Amino acid sequence: MSRPETSCAGLRTSAPVGSAGHTNITGGLGGLQALRRIEPMRTKDTVIRTGAFAILSVVAGSAGAAGFQVNTQGIKAMGSSFAGTAATAEDPTTVAYNPAGMMMLEGTQASAGLHALLTRTKYNVQARRTLIEGDEGFVPGSGRGRVDENSFVPHAYLTHRLSANAAAGLGIYVPFGNASDFPGDFVGRYHAQSSDIATVNLNPVFAFRPHEQVSLGFGAIVQFIDADISNEIDLGHNLANSIIEQQNGVSDGERDAIIGALSHDFDVENDIRGDNVAFALNLGVLWEPQDGTRLGLSYHSKVQHVIDGRARRPQTNDDAFRNRLVGTLENLGVPNPEEVTQGALGPLGAAGGDIRTVVDLPEVLNLGIAQELNSQWTVMGGATFTRWSRIDELRFEFPDGSADGGESFAQGLPELRRRDLVQPLRFRDSWRYGVGAMYELDESWAFRAGIAYDETPVRNARARTARLPDNDRILLSAGTTFRFDAFDARQSIDLAYMFVRVRSSRIDNEEAAARTRHRLEGDFRTRAHMFGVQYNHQF
Repeated sequence: MSRPETSCAGLRTSAPVGSAGHTNITGGLGGLQALRRIEPMRTKDTVIRTGAFAILSVVAGSAGAAGFQVNTQGIKAMGSSFAGTAATAEDPTTVAYNPAGMMMLEGTQASAGLHALLTRTKYNVQARRTLIEGDEGFVPGSGRGRVDENSFVPHAYLTHRLSANAAAGLGIYVPFGNASDFPGDFVGRYHAQSSDIATVNLNPVFAFRPHEQVSLGFGAIVQFIDADISNEIDLGHNLANSIIEQQNGVSDGERDAIIGALSHDFDVENDIRGDNVAFALNLGVLWEPQDGTRLGLSYHSKVQHVIDGRARRPQTNDDAFRNRLVGTLENLGVPNPEEVTQGALGPLGAAGGDIRTVVDLPEVLNLGIAQELNSQWTVMGGATFTRWSRIDELRFEFPDGSADGGESFAQGLPELRRRDLVQPLRFRDSWRYGVGAMYELDESWAFRAGIAYDETPVRNARARTARLPDNDRILLSAGTTFRFDAFDARQSIDLAYMFVRVRSSRIDNEEAAARTRHRLEGDFRTRAHMFGVQYNHQF
């Protein structure tokens, strides 16, 4: 297909350049042929109403689990690396892991806890410019450093035995989330700056026992999502490319002068905020084929979020920023610099506005087994499947219909059309496998330990983003329960610790959203420590 005659800065250029327009360039280089005519237009490569994709690619990866999943539903489960959680049913956290497990609990019980996630990510990266032919420059800034993030995630549950064969419960917990914040001079700032994402599940459940060996459970999920992400838009580089594309035979020196005058010197802050409420369900079955043996299977359905938000771009309304851009364009000999600036900063260029994206958070299938070896030892094992392939891309739409642009990766669509803005992710399905054990020392103390291997949904270095420098990980954990038998047998405290080692992650990702095509290359290495405490009470 033919390539439409557009620029990526909200501009269209048309007329050829004649020799009569020669002007001097700031820095003493002469001979740049000035553009005779530059018109604002609806552009294919808008810089553009989103700049960063990812209300969820968000996600420099939650270190506690692969992708941006968060394993913060229970402290006992954390102590055994989440092995067998669909079958253990030790306390009210079974509401999240397998609602059928409530049939193992007597009376009315409550649990409330807090996870502390301490994450350290080291990076050694560089960002190359690839948009303009012949330009082999690098994005200035810091490419080596460390990001430390401390997150605190609570949860709370309540269960009540209605009868010998029925129970009900309620859980409040976090299934997905992420927090990260790169320094302001990060060379990957056009890819990612900060992310603050959280989802919260409100989960009422019901369980019953149709057979003495089988329990069934089901529940409704009300899921809240709130997201605040940011990055920078290299507006100057888009404009430099637009100007260079209109020149006939621009010299290397002139090209470099244009790039030097504009690139990385007219960055626009891009802050996207959005939220939504959606609904799903969870189901579970627990089978006790014999005393001391439990097999469990649970399912969380996908959750479809239609996230409405707004992109805020403060520089597009800043008079000083506007006047400085006009002056730079004048010095470069660009005709109608006021008009060009208006197009670049206006509603068809870099201006903020309303956005919408539809995201399917994946379904999760959890299989677990718990086997009592004797009165003191229990071993657990499990496998968890997450259908990350639900997320093939993140597609942003413009509900107000004010702009065309972006890039479509779907095949068979016409080249000239109103395009959504698309960030391909192409996640793949993943598994987590874990084994663990519990030792009951006496009536007061129990100890747990476990190990798990968690696969990443990220396919390779090209699909890996700065917001999600994720890779396969090993989980190692230990925990304990102390029961207050000497004071009150109805109360207990759980403590747990987990070490998370994420495999070193190679990144080779091209920025897509603002279409500056800066390529971020290098390595990320993440380590995390998780601490948890939980209080349990039986009424």
